[in-house]
Amino acid sequence: MTHSGKFDITLGTNMITDTKVVLSEEGRYLHEILAVPKTNSDSVVETLQRVEQDIEKLASGQVAGIFILSETAEVIEELLRTARKHGVEPKKIYELTPLLSRFDDPNKTSNIISKVMKDGGLVVVEATDSMEPFFKNRIIHQFLQLFSTSTFQRPTEQRIPVYLTIQSSAAFQSQEMLRVFALGRSFHVGICLIIDLFQDYNQNKFVLPNIRNYTAYYHEDPADREIIAKLLRVEPHLLGSDYFKPGTAYCRYYEPHQGVRECISIQP
Repeated sequence: MTHSGKFDITLGTNMITDTKVVLSEEGRYLHEILAVPKTNSDSVVETLQRVEQDIEKLASGQVAGIFILSETAEVIEELLRTARKHGVEPKKIYELTPLLSRFDDPNKTSNIISKVMKDGGLVVVEATDSMEPFFKNRIIHQFLQLFSTSTFQRPTEQRIPVYLTIQSSAAFQSQEMLRVFALGRSFHVGICLIIDLFQDYNQNKFVLPNIRNYTAYYHEDPADREIIAKLLRVEPHLLGSDYFKPGTAYCRYYEPHQGVRECISIQP
């Protein structure tokens, strides 16, 4: 099945030029890090701003596979409410946590992932700290393994846009996911990592070189600004400029045929 329309997303409005900052469908295949303040409420807000744009397109009949793996229950609850609000067909919404929790039928889970990668839909996986650590980690790794396998099994003619949003550091511990980071562009798969503990991510020297898009929301703690500056490879003084106020973000993103662009923006 082919898809109609573009799954571009608006990152915000450029504060200097007063123009929209748009990450293109193709640019998203080069993956993104979204750095948010260290609270669950901020993670919910920033995740929703990204994924809701995809959900609106999905509800309008455009075709893409939208996957969300989150360690925050509020994120999953809000995304499911958002999908219902916009009128996404119930048959296109899949909650995989119950299936993954039983560990008894990986083929069924794999079939659902493959179907969504072919026909479009919304898949959510919740793995929160309320779970026993063993089961939580097993759910995460089993899902990521099945996602990776399904990615590389898709025939060329079935490669609709697929976007995976991950709010979990486990993505850096999955060898299968490293292949997706490196080769996802060729298979029309893009990953958005939502992070809040920057030090954990800086330690991985393989994943970061395969990510071309960065958005870091303003942090008031000077120590956090230093970490963000190092992650984004910018001068720390830029993060303390007059333009940086709560609600603003530094964006470094890739535009096909134009290369890397940078700006300071406000939220959509």
